[in-house]
Amino acid sequence: MLHETANYEQFQAALDLVGLDLRVSEVHGMVCGEICRQFKLGPDPGFSAVLAGPDPENGARRILTDTVDRLMIQSRQELDSGMRFSLLLPDEDEPIGERTGSLADWVRGFVLALLRGERLTLQDLDSNSAEIVQDLLKIGEAQPGEEGEDDEKALAEIEEYVRVGVQLVFEEMQPDGQPQEKGEVH
Repeated sequence: MLHETANYEQFQAALDLVGLDLRVSEVHGMVCGEICRQFKLGPDPGFSAVLAGPDPENGARRILTDTVDRLMIQSRQELDSGMRFSLLLPDEDEPIGERTGSLADWVRGFVLALLRGERLTLQDLDSNSAEIVQDLLKIGEAQPGEEGEDDEKALAEIEEYVRVGVQLVFEEMQPDGQPQEKGEVH
């Protein structure tokens, strides 16, 4: 499913233009991990700039920073709404190997951003969130397999598990389990 603010192919072209060896799916996972992390550690105003690199005068980097900022706002709104939250992955008409690799990238990006540095560890998460993150670590190791109807079904089930799992981590990390104001994004 695509986000309105970021066409997958255009977003990937922007990442490539800046010279970042990342997939859009990995960046979206990082954005969602950062959103969840903010509940425990507060906002990191330089997060999107880290993805765009050190040269803010480069026009492509500014465009990428703006795109990541919009993706962060939209992702936070989707997580707040619950059922509308979706993973930014290639379309279903792409080969299953590409989609499996992108899902693994998404998950690795999420876990990387959520647990980056030493200030937040699995032990700092409640037991449900820690279990989900451990499952995500295993999913992040996924390797593309052969194409088949069973593989398509399995991939769809794993995507749904990741989507729901991330939604639960988001909800459980909120102070006292209460969502913040819908428009509040850092």
